[in-house]
Amino acid sequence: MAITQGTNGAQATAASEAAAFEAERNRLITNIQIEMGQVLSNVNILNRNLETIITIGQEFEQLSQLWKHFHASAFQRAEEERFDRELLAQEEEDDQVRSQEQEEYGEEEPQSREREQGEVQEDV
Repeated sequence: MAITQGTNGAQATAASEAAAFEAERNRLITNIQIEMGQVLSNVNILNRNLETIITIGQEFEQLSQLWKHFHASAFQRAEEERFDRELLAQEEEDDQVRSQEQEEYGEEEPQSREREQGEVQEDV
């Protein structure tokens, strides 16, 4: 009989260990399911936030294009003004050179020189 009780005791211990294992496994599975639900919920929140950020970024795209266009036109105008100033400065410099030549050679000399240059160009 002792052998039967020993065997039954071992089986009872094994059965209680199996039941404890099953209970622990079920508890862990439940915890995993709850945590995975929270992860899924947080991923959905993240997805909505990213979609909002993308939408806001797309709204700024039009504003960005407007500023790029403004900058390009302002830069082009500044370049044109700089070119105009350089051209005006060159013309003033040319006028000063002509004035100095007129003072040095008198009224007739630069005109006769221009005629001579015109005749030389015609010959060529």
